[in-house]
Amino acid sequence: MVMKINIKHLIFLFIILFCNESIALENIGVLKSLEKKDIIMKHNIIEVLESFNKNSVIIDYVNIVSWDKVQNLPSDSIDEMVYVELRKFLRKNHIKKIVIGGDNFNYNVPPYHPKPYARKFVTKAIARLEKEGRVKVLGICGGLQGIVHFNDIKLDTVEHMIGKFKAANYMSAYPFISSEHYSYVAKEFYSCQSTLNNIYISQNSRIGRLMMEAEKKYNVKYERNSKDDLIVGIPMAHNNAISSFDRDNLNRLKNSDFEVVGLSEDGIVYVVENKKNGDIMIQGHPELVANVIRCNESFPYRDVIFSRLLFLNLLKNQSKIALPINIETFHG
Repeated sequence: MVMKINIKHLIFLFIILFCNESIALENIGVLKSLEKKDIIMKHNIIEVLESFNKNSVIIDYVNIVSWDKVQNLPSDSIDEMVYVELRKFLRKNHIKKIVIGGDNFNYNVPPYHPKPYARKFVTKAIARLEKEGRVKVLGICGGLQGIVHFNDIKLDTVEHMIGKFKAANYMSAYPFISSEHYSYVAKEFYSCQSTLNNIYISQNSRIGRLMMEAEKKYNVKYERNSKDDLIVGIPMAHNNAISSFDRDNLNRLKNSDFEVVGLSEDGIVYVVENKKNGDIMIQGHPELVANVIRCNESFPYRDVIFSRLLFLNLLKNQSKIALPINIETFHG
């Protein structure tokens, strides 16, 4: 007996197999430098991604190009070279989604990175790719600052915006050490003991709508302020942020692809969303709270959910997200 092969069925089977293979190969890029022996990201962002059963690949910005060879070239030439090499790296490693975390260095005021051109040009290339819709991005702390900085949005010091006394509260992620004695080892040790500061999230935002869905799905309740914004706790660890009281700067932000959807208690811009693709940038450190592998019982359940929703938004990459049955393990 000879079976007739339906060509349409074969094509359909091929598409299914190809799509499954593409999904299986998808990795999440994590921007960091491997110049130093540093495992802190493993304890935070990478562990969070692993808890969602996602593979991560380090985007080592120090080694995207040979910086010693290109640093004397015109900026435009370096821009294009880094952009091309980064796109090659992302394609080779099946990366279409990136998490940009923070580090100890700033874009606009000291301390600057020892190789500032490395992180600067790679972040600028990612900002360009994000704007072109080629990658999805979750920007955290310095990651937010880098993306908005390369969208011509001004940054400022927290102390200049709200004064030295209040600015001290914005280092609450590491309550037992001063910013002058901040170290990677201390960051690892104290991350699960972070103090949380309240931020206010608009109900009309993408993340706000996810939070309200989570209230029903996971039986939690977020408090509201007088404006009916959702209140959530997040660790803070930064000296800089978007210049939040400069009317011209806020207008530039409003006229960009980004809109403000979250504020700190002092009115500092804390969460912005890309109006076109739904990408979220946050000034706080959700990776500390979202890390259920290491800090499962350290923070209130509702705050854990909020921090994990930020990662879920990146991972699902859909206009409407169906929340999983179990947000801790991402098993649906």
